[in-house]
Amino acid sequence: MEKLINPFEVEGNWYKGNTHTHTTRSDGKIEPQDKIKQYADAGYDFLALTDHFRTYDPTEFDALTLTLIPGIEFHPQHPTSKTGPWHMIALDVDHQEDKFSGEVSAQLFVDKFKKQGGFMILCHPNWCGFSRQELTFINGMDAFEVYNYTCEVNTAKGDSSNEYDSMLMNGHQLTAIACDDSHQNHDAFGGWLKVKAKDSSKESIMEALRSGAYYASSGPDFKNIKISDDKISVETTPVKSIKFIGYAQSGKLIKAEKGSFVEEGEFEIPKYNSEHGYVRVQIEDEEGGKAWSQPVFTS
Repeated sequence: MEKLINPFEVEGNWYKGNTHTHTTRSDGKIEPQDKIKQYADAGYDFLALTDHFRTYDPTEFDALTLTLIPGIEFHPQHPTSKTGPWHMIALDVDHQEDKFSGEVSAQLFVDKFKKQGGFMILCHPNWCGFSRQELTFINGMDAFEVYNYTCEVNTAKGDSSNEYDSMLMNGHQLTAIACDDSHQNHDAFGGWLKVKAKDSSKESIMEALRSGAYYASSGPDFKNIKISDDKISVETTPVKSIKFIGYAQSGKLIKAEKGSFVEEGEFEIPKYNSEHGYVRVQIEDEEGGKAWSQPVFTS
C-alpha cells in the first residue's frame, strides 16, 4: 500500500457518509428512495447502497442532497469457518443486471471487483465469529469495518477493533471503517466516516477513501492529527480516553480523571523490528462513542 494521506494535512472539505446500507431490494425493510431521504434529512453528504448480491445504477434514484456511491455486499463461503461465510462490500463498481451467487469463492469475487476498480471492505468480522487465523485467508481488501452499528445494537458485536489489530499485525494494510449496515430505522446514524475531499462528487469521495484521507467514528471527532517520523500527536473533542495502539506490545493510554476530559495526546513511534509495524489512535467519549484514526505504517 502507498503511504496513506493524513486528512488534516490536505486541502478540502469534510464530508460525512455511510458505506453500508440495505433496502427492500435485499433484506432491508425500507425502500431505497426512502432510505436515501433518511440520510439526506440527517445531514449526511454521501451514501452507499449495498444490498446483498446485487448492484445498482445510482441514476435511477433521486439523490436529493446526497452523493450516491454504487455498491454491493456479497458473502461467499469461508474455506474453514464453521460460523458462517465472509461478508464483503465492493464500492464504486459497475452496475450489472445479473444477481450474483454466493457459490463463487471469496478470492474470485474480490479479484472480479478489483479489476473494475472496486474499493473492497471486509465487513463485521466480530459478528461473523472469525478467529485470527481465519481472517488471513483473503487478499486484496482495502478496508476493514472496525465498527458496525447494526451488529452492535442487535447482538453487541459491532466493535471489531481487536480483529483489526490482528489483521494489521499480520501485514494486511487496511484502513478503518465505521458504518451503520442499516436495515430498518433503529439501526441508522450510529457509525459513519468523516472524509476530507476536494468536493462531494463520487470521484472525489472515492479518491479520498482510497488514499485514507478520512477517519471513522461512532461519536467523538478528531480535530487534528500530526504525524512525523518519530511522533504522532492528536487533538480531539472532549473524550474520556485516548489510546495509541501499536504493533506487538507497544501503545499508550491517556485517561481522563473522574469528572474531567482529555483533548490531546502524543506518542513516540517505536523503531519496530518488523515490516508490519504500525500505530493507530482510538478515542472514546463519556457515552461510549469511539473514533478511529487510520494507521500509520512504519515501513
